[in-house]
Amino acid sequence: MKPTFRVRGCYIAIFFTVIVFVLFSSCTAVQEENDTNDFQENTIDRTKIESEEGLDSATSSGELTIGIMKVSFGTSVSTALLQDYALVSGVRIEIREYVSDREMIDAARSGEVDLIAGNDLVNLILAHEGSLRELEPVLGGLLGTGEYFDNILESGRINGRLLIAVPHFLLAEEVCLPEKAIADRGGAPHNMEELFALYDGLEEGYRSSGIDRSQLESVLDAALDWEKGEIDLERPFGDFASLVRRAETDAEKFTFLTEEVPVQPLFQLGRGYAGIEPLEHFYENDGESYSKYGSEARLIPFPIRENKGFLIRTASLAVPEKAENLSDAFAFLSWLFSKEGQETMRKGDKPKYPGGCPVWKSGARLWAAAGIKDKTECEEIADRWEEYAKEADRLPPTSENLLLSIAELIDLRTLGEENRERWETAKETYEEGSEWWEYYCDKEIAQSLLYRYEERMKGLPEKPPYYKDGTWPDWIPYLEGFIAEYTEELGLNLRIASTG
Repeated sequence: MKPTFRVRGCYIAIFFTVIVFVLFSSCTAVQEENDTNDFQENTIDRTKIESEEGLDSATSSGELTIGIMKVSFGTSVSTALLQDYALVSGVRIEIREYVSDREMIDAARSGEVDLIAGNDLVNLILAHEGSLRELEPVLGGLLGTGEYFDNILESGRINGRLLIAVPHFLLAEEVCLPEKAIADRGGAPHNMEELFALYDGLEEGYRSSGIDRSQLESVLDAALDWEKGEIDLERPFGDFASLVRRAETDAEKFTFLTEEVPVQPLFQLGRGYAGIEPLEHFYENDGESYSKYGSEARLIPFPIRENKGFLIRTASLAVPEKAENLSDAFAFLSWLFSKEGQETMRKGDKPKYPGGCPVWKSGARLWAAAGIKDKTECEEIADRWEEYAKEADRLPPTSENLLLSIAELIDLRTLGEENRERWETAKETYEEGSEWWEYYCDKEIAQSLLYRYEERMKGLPEKPPYYKDGTWPDWIPYLEGFIAEYTEELGLNLRIASTG
């Protein structure tokens, strides 16, 4: 069998800012048919896999269909990785791209795809409704060996069943603070009240440069109760808003000591750090720390999820219950989590792990070494991330579509008609064939962006209410209602706690 690899459309990474509609994209088209490169066929022992996984009746079709989002803003499955797998396995891989979460979850339920990749919200909904295959036979043998980060693997266990695979990880939202400030208070804060006390103790003027309000994974996770089927934003959104107000006030006081050497704020709320966090970054020009707490920094879990660890940012994988090529899906996961597969994730022109720290512990050293030449520092970073892995406990109940929808809804209310007019202008320039759109992305991608944004605009009033004094007494029911509507379309019916 000759391996082939086919992708429908493009894979891109695009970023929307929260305040201004600015589009950046990089689009890579992959179209490789009938690759004639040499490869070692049948390196995957399917007979052994089928026997171990109770799939004696399943036969390999030599095909694998993977569903991903057409427009992805986070980590996803590397097309180069899939090419490598196609070469070593002889499997024909097809990527199917979906514009919306609704399209993706419908495809999974119908058996249209064999793997769902890179959408935690879709995978979690399918897991809770019992529409995913058990992965214990594939991944269970890795647990307890000491070679993998067990906590990361276990984050895919839902209601006692291992249903979601996590091959690598970053931290979804984390707080970066002076290490001594954390130590002086006896450890990391466990709740927002303790975090506020620590924050207020930092030197004024150096505290914060502001917070990206689109970082809502932890807020939504704290608000969603899967067992009760309930959403309650009252406390987590209120605490987040309070933190934003503090940070924005301090951002006005935040100054740079020189143009060449910018001062790092003492408090940062991050999302998906590359893993090489600044271990010593609170320095003035003369090399002395400008903070009474010294120069060393540390990452801690965002305590809005009271007494919980880090949320995991990853390209999670799951096998739908109705997957047609079950044997091939399981064989791919077995390879991906093997040492060979984990090492393959770092291949490229510049060896690195684009998806974050591998779940294979030895890979963590290789991952750290990809960006740091100093061996001692590499070991220190790898050791820290082993500590972070022990504190990471679950996947966020979000998708990039949902997070950006919320961020844009916040924009519409905050900026009022101005933001709507900005979007209409962007839409008109596309329809007129503006070179601006062509510069940033191809026409197919632009169409998907227009579709996604217009879908979010549905149901909004023609002129969103705008309170110039900045008060929004209905923020929580406004967002709760939107989230409940959004998830209802995906088959998850949430009761809004505030309405009983």
